[in-house]
Amino acid sequence: MARQQRSTTPAQESTRPIVQVALYARVSTLNNQDPEMQLAELREYAARRGWQIVEEFTDQGVSGCKESRPALNRLMSDPTL
Repeated sequence: MARQQRSTTPAQESTRPIVQVALYARVSTLNNQDPEMQLAELREYAARRGWQIVEEFTDQGVSGCKESRPALNRLMSDPTL
């Protein structure tokens, strides 16, 4: 009996929706701390997952214990995110 050949086509890529994310970084003091390092790590994390970064928010010199964090408040109140 002759062996039958199968058509080998590349597997179709899944068509997952693009995940859109906003990044938030915060440092509590201005002494030699830069939120850019946090943002760089977050950008890499998002890139590895194929996420699209739509906006970045940064609070610099603001304690995490305080409720008044302007950038975080903007992020949380933005209806488009």
